[in-house]
Amino acid sequence: CPRSHPADSIDITILHTTGQHVTRFRPCACSEKELWEQLLGVDIWPATHKRPKTGFTMEVLRHQRCFNLRSKTNLKEYYDALVDLTSAAEDKTSVPYVYDQFRLGFREHRALATHMRAGRPDATAPLTYGELCVVCPTCPHPGVNLPHNWERDPLK
Repeated sequence: CPRSHPADSIDITILHTTGQHVTRFRPCACSEKELWEQLLGVDIWPATHKRPKTGFTMEVLRHQRCFNLRSKTNLKEYYDALVDLTSAAEDKTSVPYVYDQFRLGFREHRALATHMRAGRPDATAPLTYGELCVVCPTCPHPGVNLPHNWERDPLK
């Protein structure tokens, strides 16, 4: 951004599939968007919407979800592996501990992804019971895979 000033840069801790890194981020001064919105624009999930200092790449969120589903790796083990990747190049004590932020950020991301898959991109509206459940395609549903007059069918 040509209007941003180097003094406006912030140090932000980014968790990525290659490890944990501290980098400088200079927010755009031309935009009316807040910092957390600008981070989302560059595929970084902020840990908070108020003055974020930690973020997670969308790739690391998708990567962890895949590892969780396929190899049953829990979030703590995955985070520890990322810290090990980072500490191979740096001293382990110099790596900031952001597991708590990662846990909350991952849960937020997963909840919004669930809403999106269910056709509910507006996560602010209250949910009704069972609204996010996936309909079982093998279970009988009248009018879908069960005739409307199934109750009167002599072969039922």
